[in-house]
Amino acid sequence: MKSRVVDLLKLTAFITLAGSSLPALAAPNIYTNSSSGRWEVSSNWSLGAPSATDSSYITNLAPITPITVTLDATTASSFTNTLTVANLTIGSPTISYANTLLLSNAGISAPLHVISNLTILPGGALTLFNSALTVDNGTTPTTTDLGSEVEFDGSQVLAVNSTIDTSHAMYTTVGGNIFGGGGTGNLSMTNCTFTPHNFYVGYLFNGTATFLNCSNVFGYGLTMGGAALAVGNMSIQGGTWIATNTYSGPDSPLINLGVNGTGNLTISNANVQLGATAIGNSGAGSLIVQSNVVITLGKTFLGLGDPHSSGTFSIDGAQVSMPELHIVQGTGMVNVASGTLAVPVVSIGETNTATGGLNITGGTTLISTSLTVSSNSIAGAGVSVSGGALNITNATHTATTMMNGGSLLLGAGAFQTDNLILTNGGSVNGISDVLVGTTVGTTNTLALSG
Repeated sequence: MKSRVVDLLKLTAFITLAGSSLPALAAPNIYTNSSSGRWEVSSNWSLGAPSATDSSYITNLAPITPITVTLDATTASSFTNTLTVANLTIGSPTISYANTLLLSNAGISAPLHVISNLTILPGGALTLFNSALTVDNGTTPTTTDLGSEVEFDGSQVLAVNSTIDTSHAMYTTVGGNIFGGGGTGNLSMTNCTFTPHNFYVGYLFNGTATFLNCSNVFGYGLTMGGAALAVGNMSIQGGTWIATNTYSGPDSPLINLGVNGTGNLTISNANVQLGATAIGNSGAGSLIVQSNVVITLGKTFLGLGDPHSSGTFSIDGAQVSMPELHIVQGTGMVNVASGTLAVPVVSIGETNTATGGLNITGGTTLISTSLTVSSNSIAGAGVSVSGGALNITNATHTATTMMNGGSLLLGAGAFQTDNLILTNGGSVNGISDVLVGTTVGTTNTLALSG
């Protein structure tokens, strides 16, 4: 009996250090079996089988073998009273073996329902096969935290042919809790539906999220690389992804890659719709869109918030469109290797600290209103066209290319603009012809100054 009391005291300390907050009416219900067992079996828990008034903890202090708690079709059909809990925490303070909750073939129609907070800590793991999980406290957040959070840290959160709905939780994080603590995180989903509200990858610690042939709808947005040393990596392979809203206005980035740390996002074989996007806010960010991607973005900013920030946007076989593209304060590089980039307005080097370039080696880039390259752009390579085509034109032939101290380097690629303005030392250098106007031999505007 004495050792049981000591263990419970240790667990209480662990819960406190984990930063878990319990609703006033939610009593801690602890998985006490030292071996693997079933979710619905009362004898496996300190207060009996899980219930809606309990905060459930699978946090065995010192397992000598990995522990798996299983919830399956039998649970979902015959023990429905155990499918709702107030809070759920999975982890192990020793991290010697993982404590795992396994949802196996429980079905999509009978989800495990966590009312407030779902927390996977170091030493914990969550696995779903043909099952469903929802976190829902009955409120729908927009920009205000309504008291429900999800943390995916620990060994791995793995889902196959399943649904994870955290749209009613303000934050879903992989790699650190939004309020501090946690650890590295890894989320992997295949043939799944995932609906978070605010999704963070690499918030305080390193985090990785991989989606293969999934349907993803983010109610608010995506943040990657939150803390200065945190690295967030996310991959979308196949499927669809939507993250569009105007809660904070159309120009406020919903997608933030590299807030203070590093955020890397890679997309292939997918259809994607995103709102305003920052690649390198005050940290370092990269967005790579590959073959068979159709993606629309809102206004897109590279090197947005700090002179030391950096952003890279690489297009290799994708069809990309957005209303505006800006390199603002830090360093930004846009690389088009193949595919198409359609954007009415491009502005490179907007402040005294900004440097950047548009590097076209293949594909087609269409700028229908204006391309402005200012004097702080990378010397000799503000815009470089060594392959493919760069067309600054529209139906009324009013599109303008302005080298405001910036440079245009033309190699083997094709270049056309309706109007060309060189000012403040702006320059054009190349081995190919420059077409200004609608046809060879006609000129809309060629203005030289400075």
